[in-house]
Amino acid sequence: MAQEKNQDDKNSRKEKGKETVTDHPCALCKHQRKKCSEEDCTMWRFFPSTEGDIFVSALKKTFGISTIIEKIGKLDGIEKKAQAVFALKKEAILWKDDPVHGPSGLISRLKQEEIILKQHIIRHLQLQGHNLNLDNLHVPVDHNPHVHASSSSAAGSAGTQQSYCMYY
Repeated sequence: MAQEKNQDDKNSRKEKGKETVTDHPCALCKHQRKKCSEEDCTMWRFFPSTEGDIFVSALKKTFGISTIIEKIGKLDGIEKKAQAVFALKKEAILWKDDPVHGPSGLISRLKQEEIILKQHIIRHLQLQGHNLNLDNLHVPVDHNPHVHASSSSAAGSAGTQQSYCMYY
C-alpha cells in the first residue's frame, strides 16, 4: 500500500531541471491558479491539493494568503509550521461558523455549557442528599456580565431548563 502511494507521488511529479513540478499543486497555489513546486512552494506540505476550495476560501477570507505564507514562513521547523497551519485552519473554521465572535464565541458557549452541566450535577447530588453548592465546584455564577441566565421549571419535572442570552 505504501509502495503504491510512493509510486503515485513519483508519477504525479515531473522533473524540470532541478525543479520538481507536481501535476496537482497545493491547495493554496491551486486557489491562486499558480504552478506549484516543492522547491518554490513552502505550503505544499501543509495544504494538499485534496483540500477543497471552500476551505481555502475560508482561510483566504479570514487571514489572506500572503499573511498565511508570511506567518508560516517565519517559523523554524516543520513541526512548528504544521502546528501553526493546524491552528490557522481551526480558527478559520470558527470564524466561518461564527463571523461575529469567532473563537471567543466557542469559548463562551463551552463555558456556559460547563456551568449548566455543573449545575445539573449539583442538583442531582442534592437530590441524593449531599449538601453541595456551586462554590464547592468552583463554578462562576453571574460573574460574566455578558451572560444572563433565566430559568423556568416545567410542570412535573424535577430539573430546571436554562436559557442564555448574550448581550454585547
